Amino acid sequence: MRRMNVPFSGALSLSMIVLISTVSTGAAQAPAAPAHQHYVYCISGSSMPVVYFSEVFAAATTSDKVGPSPAPNRFYEIADPFKAFLEKKYGAESHSTTPPSCRVTNPDPAGLEAAQKAKQGFEDMYKQQYKKQIVETGWKYTP
Repeated sequence: MRRMNVPFSGALSLSMIVLISTVSTGAAQAPAAPAHQHYVYCISGSSMPVVYFSEVFAAATTSDKVGPSPAPNRFYEIADPFKAFLEKKYGAESHSTTPPSCRVTNPDPAGLEAAQKAKQGFEDMYKQQYKKQIVETGWKYTP
């Protein structure tokens, strides 16, 4: 067997090992979130004396838009089941002149915290400024 003398570069070999290790284990990449995954909470129509709130929950929406449910996409895929729940459990939405709406935030820990703070802010506003009774329904969307 013939022996070949190849110049050795320790730094290059080490960086290649780290690169190969990172690629093979996937350590450098976080898993991608599902498309349109957000933290969501829903609010009943506010024209009645009682305002109903859902829990904050993770859900896929038909849009990546965050914030209040903007027309034309009002997140009907989530707001409509919330409305049906309110009508069945509380008899609430059949007399409201404003439909329930859902609000979404980004699908990360900061988005969860933002959704929780925003929901609490709305509850406080409806209670203090508009003298509404707040009901926490415990409702979460399940597709």
